[in-house]
Amino acid sequence: MQYRTEIDGLRALAVLPVIFFHAGFSFFSGGYVGVDVFFVISGYLITGIIIDDLAKERFSFIQFYERRARRLLPALFLVLLVSTPLALALMTPPELKDYGFALLSVSLFASNIYFWRESGYFSSETELNPLLHTWSLAVEEQFYLLYPIVLILCWRTVGHAWTSILMFLALLVSLGLAHWGAYFYPDATFYLLPTRIWELTIGGLAAIFMAKTKDNHGVHPNNLLSIVGFLLIISSVAFFDSRTPFPSLYALAPTIGTLLIILFANGDTLVGRLLSLKPLVVLGLTSYSAYLWHQPILAFARRATGEELRPLMAISLCLLSLALAYASWHWVENYFRKKDLVSRKNIFLLSGFGLILTLFIGGLTATTSGFLGWQDEKDQALFREFYDPEAYVPARFSDHTLAQFDDSKRRVLIIGDSFAEDLVNALYESGIAKDLSLSTYKIPFRCGNLNINQVKLHEYQAKDCIKFDGYKNADLQNLIVSADELWLQSDWQAWQVPLLEESISNLSARSTGKIIVFGTKSFGPIRISDPAVRRDPQTLLESRMISAQVTEIAETMRSTVPKYAQYIDTLKIICGSYTHCSNATPDERLRSFDGRHLTAHGAREYGLLLKDHLETTR
Repeated sequence: MQYRTEIDGLRALAVLPVIFFHAGFSFFSGGYVGVDVFFVISGYLITGIIIDDLAKERFSFIQFYERRARRLLPALFLVLLVSTPLALALMTPPELKDYGFALLSVSLFASNIYFWRESGYFSSETELNPLLHTWSLAVEEQFYLLYPIVLILCWRTVGHAWTSILMFLALLVSLGLAHWGAYFYPDATFYLLPTRIWELTIGGLAAIFMAKTKDNHGVHPNNLLSIVGFLLIISSVAFFDSRTPFPSLYALAPTIGTLLIILFANGDTLVGRLLSLKPLVVLGLTSYSAYLWHQPILAFARRATGEELRPLMAISLCLLSLALAYASWHWVENYFRKKDLVSRKNIFLLSGFGLILTLFIGGLTATTSGFLGWQDEKDQALFREFYDPEAYVPARFSDHTLAQFDDSKRRVLIIGDSFAEDLVNALYESGIAKDLSLSTYKIPFRCGNLNINQVKLHEYQAKDCIKFDGYKNADLQNLIVSADELWLQSDWQAWQVPLLEESISNLSARSTGKIIVFGTKSFGPIRISDPAVRRDPQTLLESRMISAQVTEIAETMRSTVPKYAQYIDTLKIICGSYTHCSNATPDERLRSFDGRHLTAHGAREYGLLLKDHLETTR
């Protein structure tokens, strides 16, 4: 396949926005689309290499995977080798355990699946994850395992024309799935291969087209179309952000932009000459290493300082990433690509050794709970509260989802988000639940725990909230009618509070049960990644300031909830204050693991306080 300098320049155009996006520069709010540009380039290059080898009757699977191993693994192992001691120095045991699992997933080419299960790409904590960026490598690695087999099978059985048609159909199916999933299952859609195949396929179709068609478009059409492609990528970087559903039809902008540059940019065009400038070409050549280095550097810097990066520091770290990228490209990537220096046998042996080593380190780190045994007993007790707390919070609530009531007990329907899950845990930990027949219904906080016409609510809600519309759920409506009490508990947002009175009125029109509204709660900012926690884990128990916004919501709800419903001021019950809140229970156990949700100890304390409050107000 003929080398094109403008493709390396295009790689530079892809990697720089990703780096600046992760560094936190607001102008690059859509910088994550650089990964989509990389996917199209990868599809183009891999398909071009395969069909070129097929045409010359020299394709070999062993040679194909040898190239991939030489290209991807040495630099990856180097970055993992450097990242691991930094993780040991800058992470607490629960975080180290997660790092161990991330290492395992990287070694198994499955980090996209791991990060899909563990977090969202745009959540605040992901900027502290040094291996988050490996999700895109896993997507490509999974693609490399399947694609050559399918492509060669089709190429040899139905010919290139039908292969192109089948690829285009696969593109449409994957794109349709991606657009639908971006609204209803955004995390899975962002991370997983089936909803990314269409981007790689765009590049593959470009390679087939260029292999079968000579460039007879003319200078002016090439100029115009390549400029359009360049502007599509730049505008995506500038105008997309974390709120953009992705990779939906919006992703057509950067991917079609990349396609236009691949097809029409050459040495005679303005874009082709721009992308062929030596600094961009060199940056493009080092782009893989730059992509590998930037996230660990930025993540560990944030961990070391415990704060967001200031502009000068962020720029310095970006430059450091590029410097390390050049060094690892020059001395690592280039070295292992030379067959006279590293034979095929040795590259496979070294790759196998590297994978086994990372599997061992990852497995050891994960199975020892992040070397928890290195801590003293008091600190171990605190850190144990941070192991998989997200599994504890929803479990009991989920067990009661739309459950039918036991008429021999007081029938209580609890509707809400993860704060309602906390409430159910409090009922169990304190023993209240044994006297109640519970049924639950989950509504995410972004959707609002409100019984108001869905059309009106859509002015405020996320687009995927329609699937939680309680009006359309017959089982929920039956439970509302038959419940003795309706408990509403949510992480109430400012936009929801003015709608509460109308919501409760609508609910009371359909139910004779008593309506109880539980207020919001907060224990101040709690971050296990805080450097102060590494120095002294007992700081997790300290009192913290409650934000003014939470206080305002709690106070406004007290006057907003109508008198025929009961309002329980959760914040006041637990904290005794609207300004400060301790994170220690009376027996000096951890109350909350994130400043919002309760540990088992915190749930028991809340339940006992709630029991006393309910008994005095009935």
